[in-house]
Amino acid sequence: SDVYKRQWYLVSQSERVRKKFHAELDARGAPKTYQDVRGLTVTRTIIEETLRLYPPVPMLGRQALADAKVGKTHIKKGSLVLVSPFMLQRKDALFSMPNHFIPERFDDAHATRPEKYEYVPFAVGPRICPGLTFGQTEAIICMAKLGSRFDPVLAPGQNVQEQCRLTLRPGETLPMQLVRR
Repeated sequence: SDVYKRQWYLVSQSERVRKKFHAELDARGAPKTYQDVRGLTVTRTIIEETLRLYPPVPMLGRQALADAKVGKTHIKKGSLVLVSPFMLQRKDALFSMPNHFIPERFDDAHATRPEKYEYVPFAVGPRICPGLTFGQTEAIICMAKLGSRFDPVLAPGQNVQEQCRLTLRPGETLPMQLVRR
């Protein structure tokens, strides 16, 4: 999945995060059971921060259920309203240094979690992605298992540019090299 590619890319670009990630895996090991996932805080925060920076669906369309006012804009019932998680989750007013990869902002022990409508990589409300919990758990397990054996490194000379189709993706390819740990 494109989210998996992006998390490896972001970790490969931050020596500080990479060291914390490997330290967690060296101390805890790759998860063997579902219960082991809870202890992988650094791994979880990497995934959540990746989803903040690069939500899978960068634009959500919704229909206004009633007349409303958003800022200075009047919205009539039935109007199409577009919400951009990509832009929302990069607002200075909501996140300090919003364009930087800082997984610690999702560490419950050191930070306040974003409000319900500030972090919406899988939408929110009645149309939230039904696979949210499964997908995040799967991502933690896969990242920990792979990261306990390998250190993915971006291939030299790569220029990563985001492409937006229906989903947000890191171009046609994201060449990563696996270095055995």
